[in-house]
Amino acid sequence: VPFDAQRGLEGGVEGTTKGYTDVDFKYEKDIEIDGNPGKEFRFTGKQSGTHIEYVSRVYIARDRIYQISITGMKGKIAEKTIKTFFNSFELI
Repeated sequence: VPFDAQRGLEGGVEGTTKGYTDVDFKYEKDIEIDGNPGKEFRFTGKQSGTHIEYVSRVYIARDRIYQISITGMKGKIAEKTIKTFFNSFELI
C-alpha cells in the first residue's frame, strides 16, 4: 500500500495533541522543506493542570517523519525564539 503523506502529516498533528486537555488550535498550515511536504501547527492546552503553548513542524522526507517542536508555558515563548529554532533545522 503506498504511503499517503498527507494522512501521515495529519496523523502527526493529531497524535501530538494526545495527553493534552482543553486543546485549542491557533493554526495549522501546509509547509515544505527542500520540496518535501510538511505541516506547521500551534495549539494551547493543559498538561497536568498547566497551561501550555505548543508549536511544531512535521515533515516527511526520505521515507522518514521529522518533527521539531517547542513547548512552554502559555504566552511565554518569544516569537523570535520559535523562528530561530525552526530555521535551524535542515535536511542533510
